[in-house]
Amino acid sequence: MRLIFLASLVSLLAACASTAPEDGPADERPDGSAETIIAQVTSPTLSRFSSEEELRAYLEAVEQTAARYYPEPAPMAVSDAASSEIVVTASAQVQESSATADVSITNNQVEGVDEGDIVKRIGNYLVTLQDGRVFTVAIRSAGKPVLDPRAHLDVYASADQDTWYDEMLVSGNRIVVTGYSYDADATEIALLRLADDGSLTFERRFFLSSDDYYDTENYATRMIGSKLVLHTPIWLGNLDWEAQVLAFPIIVPDRGGEDRFEMIDGRPLFDVNDIYRPVRELDDPMLHAVSVCDLDTLGTDDFEGCETTAFIAEAEHEVFVAGKDMYVWSWENFGESCEADTRPDFARVIDGTVHRVSLSGDPLLVSAMRGRPVNQFSMSLHNDDFLALTHWMPPCWGWPTLHFALANIPDEGFSRTLDESTPDEYTPLPSLDDMDDIENRFTDSYLLYTGSERSYIYDLLYGDVDIAPGSPLVAVSLDAPEAPKILTLPHSVIRLDRAGPSDAIATGYRGGEGLYVSYIDLDDLASLASTTLIEDRFESENRSHAFNALITEEGGILGLPTVRYVQEAGRWVSRSDASDLSFLTVSGDGQLDVAGTLVASEEETHPDYDCEVSCIDWYGNSRPIFTDDRIFALSVSEVIEARLTGNKVEELRRINLTNPNGVAGR
Repeated sequence: MRLIFLASLVSLLAACASTAPEDGPADERPDGSAETIIAQVTSPTLSRFSSEEELRAYLEAVEQTAARYYPEPAPMAVSDAASSEIVVTASAQVQESSATADVSITNNQVEGVDEGDIVKRIGNYLVTLQDGRVFTVAIRSAGKPVLDPRAHLDVYASADQDTWYDEMLVSGNRIVVTGYSYDADATEIALLRLADDGSLTFERRFFLSSDDYYDTENYATRMIGSKLVLHTPIWLGNLDWEAQVLAFPIIVPDRGGEDRFEMIDGRPLFDVNDIYRPVRELDDPMLHAVSVCDLDTLGTDDFEGCETTAFIAEAEHEVFVAGKDMYVWSWENFGESCEADTRPDFARVIDGTVHRVSLSGDPLLVSAMRGRPVNQFSMSLHNDDFLALTHWMPPCWGWPTLHFALANIPDEGFSRTLDESTPDEYTPLPSLDDMDDIENRFTDSYLLYTGSERSYIYDLLYGDVDIAPGSPLVAVSLDAPEAPKILTLPHSVIRLDRAGPSDAIATGYRGGEGLYVSYIDLDDLASLASTTLIEDRFESENRSHAFNALITEEGGILGLPTVRYVQEAGRWVSRSDASDLSFLTVSGDGQLDVAGTLVASEEETHPDYDCEVSCIDWYGNSRPIFTDDRIFALSVSEVIEARLTGNKVEELRRINLTNPNGVAGR
């Protein structure tokens, strides 16, 4: 079963091209202690393992030193700044398109990088993923707006298989569905094709040996044009250095029948000469693999053309994809001093590494990093520089002060050799005191971060507190990060997201009266433009894709899933009950107005409908959708269309995809 308390589980993968080994340590197994072997294999200059013997020796040495503490990093001074001692206490595009044109309706982190989700648009159709099935809904026919269910197709092969189907991506008229099969202990990728009439054709499936890729915040797959981008972390223990043959991940086509889930006789994703040695001496190393495959290649038997980059780095990690590269920021949970009351010297902050993996075949590059990210939203690109909100916390009991800095690594800061961090790459930022739930986002011109005490949220849910404290919001101009501005929001913060290209929204609570939403204007100087209350409404989902907005300079609309009762507002990652969709409008000067709620039907599915596979919604099941100059709401298997009349949403029609007739009965 899925372990939902792990923040980042292992992903999936693709195939790889073999490359000749580079110069590095000798082929012979190094002599001496385990520590000596690790030191001899480790090199600050990127180089690949030269032999299987060398890799086995390294794996054995790592196993022997697994209990060793991480050494204190080399001292590094940070220039003084006025902000270094500050401690604070407690978007969618609309266009007409043919059946083969992609229109992103997902709240993606980076424009042009589509993330796996449960609903996509292909031309005149919405395509949804629910219960291991893909459904299609026509939203335009013969040039006229419609809402017409067209087809559905089971992705799974049999009702008794143990597979979770989680993410869907589209390119042209092709559909990629990603799932994890516990029968095969592998990631399953299925390819489907959408016809002009909305019907679906199953093309093929294949399996990639891996652990479960599930992450409660990040997404396993990305699509850039026709390129499918996948990241697979692989525990080194899975390679089994004592085995006669090292257990490298393989890709296996679906053979059907009794052999469908047999992970044998597959093609290796990479071999020993493709793996880059670690650039640091590591206590808890992991093998990371980043694969890029063209969808046309995935439709062949040999998977030629899929390129995989494999390297050993720290186990803890977050990934970020922007344009031409994937950034893998990794770190180890050792090395920080326990100093809860004062800002620790940055020299004691843990070392980390950022590997920059080209998605177009350029060489692997690396840069040093101090601290750790909050999540994938801690990373961004700005004027070709890699920006990161890094933070550190002494590993003391409880939740002491969290310290932050903005790291700025220019393009030339990535190279083939790891150079340790320098003070001018980090701008100290205001700290947050006694806050354990951190939200952070980059916009085009600002970095925002804030925090809330998680205990207040749960006390609120269970009636133990009346008023939650307000939250500080730190707004950092990317052009002048040395002068951050601190705004005070009149509520706790459970969601922080972009609102159009330049502004942001924050949601949270004060008490049990409902959900507060604040609009932050970031056009010039950061300011709180407005705050409004969605009375007797509470957020029900936590993923970034659950929120969406369509905002221009003249204003716009935003939406998110809500429920009526505070006891249902835990935002559990596996929530499978229906949510309503609440909407707000925003004026050109940032004034919010509650536009109303589209309420889900009491019966989520038709009485005759039977879910057979993947019956828990690990990625949530509700999405606001703004496309084709129209408003839609997905709630489990219902698709609801509405229009905006006098700043209020008014339902037009709805369909239930599980109803044989496609209508919901209201």
